[in-house]
Amino acid sequence: MKFLKLFIVLLVAFSISCEKAEECPRDFLMYGAVSPYQVKYTIGDTIELMIDVEKDVLEKELSKYYDLSSVKMQCLFMIYDLNNTNDILYKVTDYVDGIKEDTLYNQYLHNFSSGSQIVFSSLLYNDGRFKNKIRFIPKDTGLFMLTYGAFLMEDKQYFQGKCNRVDTYLSTRLNKDKDNNIELLNESPNQKFANSMRNPPENFYETKSGFAYRVVE
Repeated sequence: MKFLKLFIVLLVAFSISCEKAEECPRDFLMYGAVSPYQVKYTIGDTIELMIDVEKDVLEKELSKYYDLSSVKMQCLFMIYDLNNTNDILYKVTDYVDGIKEDTLYNQYLHNFSSGSQIVFSSLLYNDGRFKNKIRFIPKDTGLFMLTYGAFLMEDKQYFQGKCNRVDTYLSTRLNKDKDNNIELLNESPNQKFANSMRNPPENFYETKSGFAYRVVE
């Protein structure tokens, strides 16, 4: 019995060590866009958020592309109010006159007991591409930050090349090679929040697809 237990332990250890020696994809990156890309918008403008990428998605650590067409994903959209020093709640309907919904993307608004709201929508796979689009109209003036990106609906989903026992993560970067108006965070009176968005170790602003903007009349 002791020999059997030792054998199982050694077998598991060997399996894990082999897997570590493999190329194990775990950290994927998608690209999205805010259009039009501006620092300042006017009440009544339409702002569009979009992800439209091929099925082969970049794994950041390995710099390789993997076919994720079998993986189920959703998109998440939030708006943060940067105009005061209070704890920031995100309530989309407070700052948006209307979300122009397209039933193709299965959008729905989720309300939390705290008063916060998040817009969820499907990241659809069709004809070799992942697609999602949200259009909204700002209704209040001031300084705001949105986040918009894709995430995995389940961690334990299989795709070609996936290693067993290795969790998979997905992040979205908006407007490739642009800074997404990160300098506007310097103007927020809530610098504790602003610092948490842009500072290491995680740099939430970049890894969770932040985009700051100002709305004027």
